[in-house]
Amino acid sequence: MSISPADYCFGSDRLHLRVTHVPRNADLLALEWVQLHGVELWPDGRAFQERAVSIRVQALRDNPPARLEPDAVDLGTVAGG
Repeated sequence: MSISPADYCFGSDRLHLRVTHVPRNADLLALEWVQLHGVELWPDGRAFQERAVSIRVQALRDNPPARLEPDAVDLGTVAGG
């Protein structure tokens, strides 16, 4: 997913992240921010580094990850979509 600087903590540039884990206890309906784990990507899609990042829940609703790990939350179900 591609995250604008306004949608993640301490953002200064657009962040490209392949999400690998969304904590199961993330209450996406009640929280404004959630911590995701993933692999930061270069703009061309190459993997750069593993990273944990706090992003706005609304950014997840607007741009959900394409595929989640088996122990992760199903964002479509939680977000009502």
